[in-house]
Amino acid sequence: MTALPLSCVQATVNQHADPVERLRGCVETLLDYFASPRHRLGWVTLEQADLSSVAVARLRQLMARLPEPICLTIVDGVRTGALRSDLRPDMHGLLIFKMVVSLHEDLVAGALSSDDALEMVWQLLTRGILTAVPCAG
Repeated sequence: MTALPLSCVQATVNQHADPVERLRGCVETLLDYFASPRHRLGWVTLEQADLSSVAVARLRQLMARLPEPICLTIVDGVRTGALRSDLRPDMHGLLIFKMVVSLHEDLVAGALSSDDALEMVWQLLTRGILTAVPCAG
């Protein structure tokens, strides 16, 4: 499997000055990649491959860096006031990344389009799911 080059996500980051647009771009780039024929073919190949421990370690290392652009975007968004000041960029960035990754199987299977996935993720990020949230005392 060809791992998503961090440079693809970084290129998306570099296209947007606004942290909110950058965050949406990061999510969209990852979802588009998971839905791509290139990734689908790579995923099938990976499942059949007998990878060495070195190859597995390298793949894990590359995958561990994928949330970084999201985390750094949140840092910038908090700094500029575009995002809430109570966010923890490391944890919230990882949560967003994991939400995107959780859609992987549906994207690979073609059960969900990347556009539909993007709208669902973005709706949760921007509007949440509760109609009214009482203040916790």
